[in-house]
Order: sequence, then C-alpha cells, then structure tokens
Amino acid sequence: MDLDDLLSVPDAARELGLSPDRVREFIKEQRLPARKIGDQWIILREDLALVAHRRTGRPPRSMRQGRGDTAS
Repeated sequence: MDLDDLLSVPDAARELGLSPDRVREFIKEQRLPARKIGDQWIILREDLALVAHRRTGRPPRSMRQGRGDTAS
C-alpha cells in the first residue's frame, strides 16, 4: 500500500464528486470503511468503489422505511 492510496475525507469527497459531509455520512452508516487516526478519518482509495456507483436522489416511496401509505 502506498501513501497515495490513503485519502482524507475531503480528498475522498473530491474523487467521488460528493460533499465531505456526505462522505462522513457513508462512514457513519458503515457503507464506506474508514479508520480514525487522531481526529481524521482515513479511507483506502480502493474502498471508494463501494459507494462510487450509488444511486442518487431519494429512494422510491415504497422503499422508504416507516413511510407506509394508508390511503385506500
């Protein structure tokens, strides 16, 4: 592993075309593996593939949790 393979949250966000806050959400949701060193999250470049092909936008209404329609 090279040091070039280790990314900070802002670096990962730039590569993914996301905001740093969204990258942190992926980490918190355990969708993107990361290791905390001091006060910084470190992400392996190869792990970006786990979220790179994510679907954008909201999930369909039928897939949202806790949103059961009761209309008849």
